[in-house]
Amino acid sequence: VPLFYGPIVGNPRVKRGVTDFFRKALLSLDKRAFFYTFFILLTNKNMSTLDVRQPDEEGPRNEQISASTGKGLEHHLSPPSAPTYDGRALTPNEATCVLRMVAEGVDILERKLTQSPQLFTKPPLGGHELEYVLMDALGRPNPAARHLIAAYDELKAELSAFNLETDSCPLPINEHFLRGLAEQLSEKFDYVLEVAKRDGHRAALVGILPGYTLDDFGRDNFINARYRNLDAAIKELSPTPPHRITLDGPEGITAQGESLLFEAMNTSLQLHLSVSPDDMVTVYNIVQAVTAPLLAASTNSSIVLGKKCWMESRIPIWRQATLPEQVPFGERWITDPIETLRELVQFHPILMDVDTVYGPPPSTPKEQEARALTALGLQNGVVWRWNRVCFSADEGTEHIRIENRTLPAGPTTLDMAANAAFFYGLAYGFQGEQLKPQDVLQFEDVKANFYHSARLGLDAALTWYDLEGEKITLSAKELALQLLDTADKGLAQLGILKAERDFYLRGILRKRIETESTGAHWMIRSLDSLERKGVSIEEAIQTIADEMQRNQITPSSEWKGYAPPVHAWGVL
Repeated sequence: VPLFYGPIVGNPRVKRGVTDFFRKALLSLDKRAFFYTFFILLTNKNMSTLDVRQPDEEGPRNEQISASTGKGLEHHLSPPSAPTYDGRALTPNEATCVLRMVAEGVDILERKLTQSPQLFTKPPLGGHELEYVLMDALGRPNPAARHLIAAYDELKAELSAFNLETDSCPLPINEHFLRGLAEQLSEKFDYVLEVAKRDGHRAALVGILPGYTLDDFGRDNFINARYRNLDAAIKELSPTPPHRITLDGPEGITAQGESLLFEAMNTSLQLHLSVSPDDMVTVYNIVQAVTAPLLAASTNSSIVLGKKCWMESRIPIWRQATLPEQVPFGERWITDPIETLRELVQFHPILMDVDTVYGPPPSTPKEQEARALTALGLQNGVVWRWNRVCFSADEGTEHIRIENRTLPAGPTTLDMAANAAFFYGLAYGFQGEQLKPQDVLQFEDVKANFYHSARLGLDAALTWYDLEGEKITLSAKELALQLLDTADKGLAQLGILKAERDFYLRGILRKRIETESTGAHWMIRSLDSLERKGVSIEEAIQTIADEMQRNQITPSSEWKGYAPPVHAWGVL
């Protein structure tokens, strides 16, 4: 309402003043509701016109844009020149422009799925993104990523100057998929190790490096402007001082950071699964349901700033270091393939593509379509769902996929391949079952299961159901072991050979679960052992980092030339 007050009274200075007042006042309110309401108001066909001039901008008034037709504003903003976009949040006009394009992008994608579903209906593909942390000789983070990324095209930027990322080509999920995935993971890690070693650096696979200190998270370690912009937006939108982390656990921590860089503690393995539109609702809901036991069996982030915390501390850190409402698990079972994309207009538009927002007006419908889909993809990238629906509408690569973002990196490439086997197998293992998780469980139980698993790992008490469909409570360890047969069934239906299924599900994952020997367990047990021997905490953390990295890079003939999985490591 205040943004239209100026045009109503005919005084742009009044409008700017009232707008500024309400923007500051709204810092203490629910921003998600504000932006959603603002978007609805702006797109109301009965509204007046809107001046696209910045609130503090002097000079001649830009041409007014009609909110009754939306002409122009939903496509671009056109001040004399695009403002500098580095280290700042979006203005209200920019946020509105982004949300309109996001809504248009959803409509375009929905139309494509309706009119040409065959373009998105393909056999399942699996892919991944893997993040690494650079270490120095003392097991501390090494901010050398800028140089390495500039020198090697295959390396991608992550949040901080001590993180790297590699992507993979998606693989058909067929008989040798798991072997191919393990080879990909190993080749990527070997490549990162090699290029880091050339400059005297080390790289490791771990959910959270035990050797981090608060000094590592100053703003100087942002890798690029994208993350400085995110940081500025979060600071402006947060009703309380952001970047404060409070974790319980055996020891627990409370820490106040100065920036979004706290999130750079987290290094992850993201698993991708392309799904046909007709299968998306069923598969996505199953993935949501099984994420808790999957995570419990894969924990690798139990030491934070030298303290024993959650078994998978990445989960609460990600929520607390940013805006919690931007990191949802979900609120209900979905009922259509792009439901989570349609909900994106309810979230803060905290990033923009400058060319999309401020570039020349699109000259063709195809160009406008591309801009709207770009805005949709960018907005989807700053709503960090733990299981995220993503898409490509580019000609020849059309697909929709699920990205599972819950898993930590490491401890070894074989461990990650085994985790992936569990994920892909469970996604399809309930086909043909009379009862699926979403038929029995309340979504609130599934959501609670997820956070319990992150906190307690295999010891978490989870809500599940028995063969008669009655709710039961059992440990994450019991449930994960029970679901191994379901995962095996799913992998078999996808055509994966029995020898490969047995190697990863029974030879690695079952042994890890039965012995309660995840990476998180290994770190805690090793720290306890070293402390009992009288080793200082600083020396113990360095020893754990050194031994972890050594175990990751030492091949074993017993394990087909790969480094032994974590259940085969000895406690220090």
